[in-house]
Amino acid sequence: MIIISQQRENFLKERYQILSNSEEISFLFFPTIHIPKIEKNDFENGFILRFFLKKVNDKFITEIDNNQYDLFSTSPFYKTTSINWKITGPRNNIIKDGRVEIEGVEDHNLKEIQTAELTLQGMKQKLTNPLQFWRGF
Repeated sequence: MIIISQQRENFLKERYQILSNSEEISFLFFPTIHIPKIEKNDFENGFILRFFLKKVNDKFITEIDNNQYDLFSTSPFYKTTSINWKITGPRNNIIKDGRVEIEGVEDHNLKEIQTAELTLQGMKQKLTNPLQFWRGF
């Protein structure tokens, strides 16, 4: 026979009620890997949004689609981040009169990776090619 204190029992009942009444049910699902499919209009826009997550108690980062991002971003079991990934333009910054006139794909994406690393440690190892999907001028 298991004896549970009244305080612990109340806590467990409260947690169960919160979870069972919650619209957020992402803890019942597992993320699936998403590989972006670049469309013609993406190249016209010059950017795509990329979405990533990992379990809070794990190091493995998964690229997911925006629907999964919406589902998992509110879950207490996952950390998520998104990246505005540049896919067209010059490879590196174009400098004129000491200022960046046109931001390069590689420079932009390296900054995005660095920013994402603040949220999801390991993004530098996940995204090792800042020119992925790039089409030059």
